Amino acid sequence: MAIGSFIVGAAGVGTVIYALVARPSAPDRRVQVAPLVGSGVTGLSLSGRF
Repeated sequence: MAIGSFIVGAAGVGTVIYALVARPSAPDRRVQVAPLVGSGVTGLSLSGRF
């Protein structure tokens, strides 16, 4: 019983460590704001990846 619980505990700790280390990185989020100036048009352009 003790050996079985040791193996289960070691597997659980290994799984937690693997999940923390091999975590996928967050998606790259970028926002760009640019002025719009033209013939009779002014404003801002907002674009990005979310």
